[in-house]
Amino acid sequence: MLNSLCVEKRGHKIIKTKVLVCGGGTIGHVTPALAILENVDHDLLWLGTDRIDSIVLKSKKIKHINQNLKSGRNFKSAFFHFLALTKAFKIIQDFNPGIVIGTGGYASFPGLIAAKIMNKKIILIEPNAKPGWANKILKKIANKIFCSKKLQKYFGKKAIWVNVPVYKRYKQFKKAEIRKKLNIKENIFVLCVTGGSQGSQKINKMITRSLKGINETFSQIFIFWQCGSGSEEIKKSLDEQKIPYKVNKFTDSLDEWMCASDIVICRAGACTLAEIKALGKKSILIPLKTNDNHQFANAEEHAQEHAAEILSEDASCLSVLKTLKKIHKLQDPQSKGLRSGEKIAKLIFD
Repeated sequence: MLNSLCVEKRGHKIIKTKVLVCGGGTIGHVTPALAILENVDHDLLWLGTDRIDSIVLKSKKIKHINQNLKSGRNFKSAFFHFLALTKAFKIIQDFNPGIVIGTGGYASFPGLIAAKIMNKKIILIEPNAKPGWANKILKKIANKIFCSKKLQKYFGKKAIWVNVPVYKRYKQFKKAEIRKKLNIKENIFVLCVTGGSQGSQKINKMITRSLKGINETFSQIFIFWQCGSGSEEIKKSLDEQKIPYKVNKFTDSLDEWMCASDIVICRAGACTLAEIKALGKKSILIPLKTNDNHQFANAEEHAQEHAAEILSEDASCLSVLKTLKKIHKLQDPQSKGLRSGEKIAKLIFD
């Protein structure tokens, strides 16, 4: 009989692993866990927020509980965390998970603290090159921590270095096949621009200002653009330059857009970089400025091993063009991390 945390078979009956995931707020707090768990026959419950995680999990028909938390370090935030903690005890008692996974951020706190008190096995996922403040604290109660190579020393004996996991479907992606599906010829130079699920006005303005030079540099070009707000202004600028395009405020097809592209221009979130790495894409990274500057650390680590250049948010049109030309001359990097989800699942559940 298999370990109690694994799928067991008794005759024709399958007992699923019960997994509680704690975390949410951004797509980076959702995708790694889902990429791991699609490799396991599981019964999943998610303690999260009312933000992007609730939308993604609802679309995948995953049971999700909004903890009604408030971010910040004040009395109001502490009060809501206390309420969530009391509810987490009841949820864990009723659901009785075999394993509890924390994906980082303030939303992971109540469930993981309750899980530790109730003597549950705790796994942390830290995809960034700099640890988030939540995982800095929660590392003390974790059994295993999956992290980047750079953080192995920081997390010590609990650390397991792996590439950030991506969905299994990335194994099937072929550039020529996706271009054919999207009706783009092989000889066309394709850019994919994205500021993340919410878009980025700074990236939008930077690339819009550079369109004339880009159009003069590359004779045959097509641009995919996930822009958030401001799509009409972007379309107008592309029309003025007579550049063919596909512009969406948000798209579920960003993985295909990136696969079909020659160069990806994007932020430096850990999940985005993992997808670029898995697809073997050249990239221009424009890190988001935050208090801990974790995206700069992500970008630097990525650029050391892959065909990537880093630009600041206020880079000039000339810098954008020079960087595009430089990256365009490089060979496509080899894809990496396609099996990370399987590897992590085995290390957790075997």
